[in-house]
Amino acid sequence: MQTLFDLANRRGAAETAPVNTADMTREQVVDRIITMNPSATRRFLDHFEPSQLRHYLDHLIVAMSPRGPNSQGWIRPGNIAAITVCEAAD
Repeated sequence: MQTLFDLANRRGAAETAPVNTADMTREQVVDRIITMNPSATRRFLDHFEPSQLRHYLDHLIVAMSPRGPNSQGWIRPGNIAAITVCEAAD
């Protein structure tokens, strides 16, 4: 018998299915980011380089995937700081 949990898992898997972001155009990456994170706007995402957007999309895909022994991990690229600080402008 199918449950709502099964349906949600299947829907989540489809939305977070592995993709090769290297083969996607900038527009496709931005569209996918906005689909997965509706609070992101095109205007905001325009400030980032295509490689940065691809890294963010890869991270979103892994973060939204189900957890467990078969889950894939996300490895932070060495050129991205683990901790950052932002100071408010006066």
